[in-house]
Amino acid sequence: MKYALTPRFLTLILTLMCPFVTQAQQQPSSLQQERQVVLPARPSWENVPTDEAATQPTTDAERALRQARSDAFNSKIGHPPKLEDIQQVSAAGGHPGGVGGHVDHGYMPPLPVNSAAVVVAKVLSAQSHLSTDHTAIYTELKLRVEKVLKDSTAALAADGSLDVLETGGTVRLNGQILHQPLTSDSGLLDIGNRYVLFLQSKPSPLNAFGITKAWSLTQGHPQPVSAYRANDLDNVARYTAMNESEFVNYVQRAVDSNTTH
Repeated sequence: MKYALTPRFLTLILTLMCPFVTQAQQQPSSLQQERQVVLPARPSWENVPTDEAATQPTTDAERALRQARSDAFNSKIGHPPKLEDIQQVSAAGGHPGGVGGHVDHGYMPPLPVNSAAVVVAKVLSAQSHLSTDHTAIYTELKLRVEKVLKDSTAALAADGSLDVLETGGTVRLNGQILHQPLTSDSGLLDIGNRYVLFLQSKPSPLNAFGITKAWSLTQGHPQPVSAYRANDLDNVARYTAMNESEFVNYVQRAVDSNTTH
């Protein structure tokens, strides 16, 4: 027996199927749930402009250090426009202002103990500055070191200071607000928060470090300062189940045995 697919018959079929379709749309699949990713919080200072004119160094040593750091963030490719010129084009209705974005640095183990240094530290301040050629913005994070778990640079000590440099930030220049997105998830450290930091040393004139991996200790339990899957047992869950003391001791043992986890 054959049935003609009349409009009335099709309407009846769709009406009967509608509840099941709606229910399927409202209930995410187990695959979707497994792929849910926890995104890190953005730092409070990211969009707060540093006034370049008001933060000029005052001593010869400070001026030399600022110059070295600003030179290090100059463009290495061609002659891109200055950030203030891009901002002016954007304000005039041209292409969007600002440059940069997230950079994928590839897989990084959760505890990269082969890093040059591993410390527990607290962020005290953050100031953003322009590169010498005005094509990039970088941020100086100043931290107080609470505990040194490893230091192959012989430059760190408990109760000492630590400078971290990250690409991105916001500055005010001649009344203009210039912004460049932070390019590394691991650099999303916020003022007042404490972290276990895996660090790589910058070239000696910069007297600073970069972040290989960071774990926040603010909530009493370690949390990765990067996007992660909460049910990732090997890389996340087994560490977030620890309290701060357990985690720091675990990292210390991993450093001592020089085992990358």
